[in-house]
Amino acid sequence: MSEKQIASANTRLKSAKTGITIEPKGDRLTLRATLPPKPNSDKDKPYQQRIYLGWYANPAGIKRAEAEAHLISENLTKDKFTWADYQEIEVQQSQTLSMPIVSELVEKFKLDKLAQGITARTWKDDYEAVFKGLPQDLAISSEVMVELVRNTKPNTRTRRRYCLAFTALAKFSNLEIDISQYIGNYSPTKVQPRNIPSDELIQQWYEKIPNSSWQWAYGIIATYGLRPSELAYLSFEDLPILNIMKGKT
Repeated sequence: MSEKQIASANTRLKSAKTGITIEPKGDRLTLRATLPPKPNSDKDKPYQQRIYLGWYANPAGIKRAEAEAHLISENLTKDKFTWADYQEIEVQQSQTLSMPIVSELVEKFKLDKLAQGITARTWKDDYEAVFKGLPQDLAISSEVMVELVRNTKPNTRTRRRYCLAFTALAKFSNLEIDISQYIGNYSPTKVQPRNIPSDELIQQWYEKIPNSSWQWAYGIIATYGLRPSELAYLSFEDLPILNIMKGKT
């Protein structure tokens, strides 16, 4: 879709005789035109150069690029064009291009988090599930992270998880990002309470289980509040204290 939109914009720019063309570079946009030499250049005449805009190759970015092309064309005609207007953009672009691609950065971040002691399950649920939405073969981008956060439902556990994961990844990669305004007011205490059966009802169902082994498993889960998966990792050495040797608890 963006290719057609870029082509349409370039057709309009050509009809307007701007002498400027919009070109994609990765997921960002550039403008190509015959421009004066940059400061400290060894050239003394205008030649074909590119201006890195840093805007995404989406409908909004293409619209901005087309408007910027008209402005540059007008400034060139009036001899008012200056590279100083684009120095900051070029610095930002250079920083972006020097960043590792997402897949490499996430792998380094994963090794760092695991070394800090988080479990593989925590990594999978709280980080990997979030990072898979990033473009894996491109440099890390704060704009993409913000966009992914905004695509989640406000005031939910998912929104909070995205904010925390992206903030941690940005800090690890020395990338400036502030998404604190999106984190919302989700709290586990606000989740609707579970409908927990009474002790009497739990006991009634215990007595209905015909198999003694399953009855024991049911009883130990109910008594100690275990997860069923934890039955395989119990230690009875300190009864009445029950130790779970492996798992989340």
